[in-house]
Amino acid sequence: MQEKKVNSAVSKDIQAGDIAADRSDNFDYIVRHFLQGPHFFQSSVVQYLYDWWQGYEPSLPQRKQFDLVEHAAIAPNLFLIKVLGDGRFEYRINGEEVVSLVGVSLKGEMISPDHHDIAMANLARYYQEIVEKKQARACTGNLRPAHMDVLEFETVDCPLVDKNGNITHIVGAIGTN
Repeated sequence: MQEKKVNSAVSKDIQAGDIAADRSDNFDYIVRHFLQGPHFFQSSVVQYLYDWWQGYEPSLPQRKQFDLVEHAAIAPNLFLIKVLGDGRFEYRINGEEVVSLVGVSLKGEMISPDHHDIAMANLARYYQEIVEKKQARACTGNLRPAHMDVLEFETVDCPLVDKNGNITHIVGAIGTN
């Protein structure tokens, strides 16, 4: 997959638990990226969410400004994570396409850096970086959904704040190329 970017500083990392052998879902591998400024995604649903989020710059959108009904066209590809504090997170919304691609519904799942599943522990650390830096991140890689060929995927994960500027949620989208 060729990555296109404009005025975008991107750093990448792969950690233990980001490779298929360490995972219980459909991800083959994951590469995580920091995003700054405009970024062009291959997936239109991922681009749509990032453009919506970036439209609030220089501020961050509040959770109350994210209305799922307004994003109904991409709702199957959306997920919403609640920030619980102390590095803990809860999956609140998991769209149908998210479940289909990932291979499991994480709705209601609580994750933290000490989660028994190393992939979920890494995910909690990844989300904590979003909270600490107040910056969107993205992932790229491969998926192996049941009864399908390998698919390239990308995600974007965008922080949402409360009226005091504290990050309370992370909204994300996943799409395939």
